[in-house]
Amino acid sequence: VSSNNKALFVALSETMEHYYHGDTKSRITTHITYSYDSLGNVATYTNHASGMEKDKYMVTIQYHSDPDNYLYSIPSNHEVTTSEGLRRKNESSINE
Repeated sequence: VSSNNKALFVALSETMEHYYHGDTKSRITTHITYSYDSLGNVATYTNHASGMEKDKYMVTIQYHSDPDNYLYSIPSNHEVTTSEGLRRKNESSINE
């Protein structure tokens, strides 16, 4: 969708999931927040879990920028951090 020749993007900013496990009251609630880069790719998401700091983690994603082949949404770096620091890191390369 565009308006005045500008692209529009409706970004998901957060989700909340409620787990009832057969009860009428939510037993567990998880909360995830999202941020995006200028192209609409997910740049970070944070899983706040059920509010306990030990269960919280954040994922940071960087993307390749290859204007010749119009490749902008292939992750180049993916890092998962917790309160204990960096837990996982993945990197990728693109064949030229």
